[in-house]
Amino acid sequence: MNGNEKSGEMIDSKFLVLCSSRGAEYSSGGSLSLATKYWSLGSGWNPLQNSQVSLAADQNNNRRITLNELYTLSREQVFETKILTSMLKFILTTVNLCYLRNKGQ
Repeated sequence: MNGNEKSGEMIDSKFLVLCSSRGAEYSSGGSLSLATKYWSLGSGWNPLQNSQVSLAADQNNNRRITLNELYTLSREQVFETKILTSMLKFILTTVNLCYLRNKGQ
């Protein structure tokens, strides 16, 4: 993109638009969903730092990303993040319960 694009320029059968949102928000606002975060990273853009990064989803190193490559990367990352988040919540709950139990003695 060079800044000279026109509105509707991507309305063509050769382009696909991926959108993601949390359950209670529009896809154009709010914090990033995990899918949006990993789609961006896989496509070569770090949305948190607004910077270009390597094409993490490019499995065959041809400098092109297919939807299958993007899906494969993002699916693994989303599940991994959700598992780690669940484990962290469990650990923090356990530590908090132990603290409260010991505090009561």
